[in-house]
Amino acid sequence: MAPDGLTYTWTPPTCFGPTALTISNITTTTADLAWTAPAATPTNGYEVYYSTSSTSPTASTIPNHTGVSGLSQNLTGLSHSTTYYVWVRSACSTSDKSNWTALPSFVTTCAPITYMYENFDNYTASSIVPNCWARIVGTGTQTINTTTPNSSPNNLYQYSSSTTNATIVVLPEFSNINAGTHWLRLKARVTTAPRTIEFGYVTNPTDASTFVLIEAKNILKAYKNPLAY
Repeated sequence: MAPDGLTYTWTPPTCFGPTALTISNITTTTADLAWTAPAATPTNGYEVYYSTSSTSPTASTIPNHTGVSGLSQNLTGLSHSTTYYVWVRSACSTSDKSNWTALPSFVTTCAPITYMYENFDNYTASSIVPNCWARIVGTGTQTINTTTPNSSPNNLYQYSSSTTNATIVVLPEFSNINAGTHWLRLKARVTTAPRTIEFGYVTNPTDASTFVLIEAKNILKAYKNPLAY
């Protein structure tokens, strides 16, 4: 409750920001940003600011795009496998602009690689895969966890309830896979032996049905077992 004797004034805003920001068609270097217009269309269009920093822009921040007349903007010149933060505001005049409206962060897709090594140690134990990998989980489980890893602190754990609902982790795309010089080497163990681990590839990293088997390896004992492929 305000103290007696004080007078408060409030000046309502005259320029309202866009809402419902979305991002789509994300590639290694581009993305499509879209939003919903406020009730009154801003005379000078919209302004867009994006950054790899989560620090919110201020009224004086210089936008990346100005005078956007439509309800979308293509973002270009981005870096691959990078997290970006985006804000949009209305420009009702040169001096009257809305507050910035934020979009939750998005990550550009990864560029193909020629070599990789992963020990899973740089990630928090949770239901994720490393950056630039993909996970396809049916009725099973896939996590990075800390349960008896071959080398501390982490390992990758997979469990499938049936052979028809496989749990698949997809490595990053390789640009030189056709060279035929890559080897996949790992250590694997099972809780109850025997079990089988299958190696292959997917033509769609979001669809388990596109998995093409190359070779299956049997793990005959319930202990750490080096595999090479």
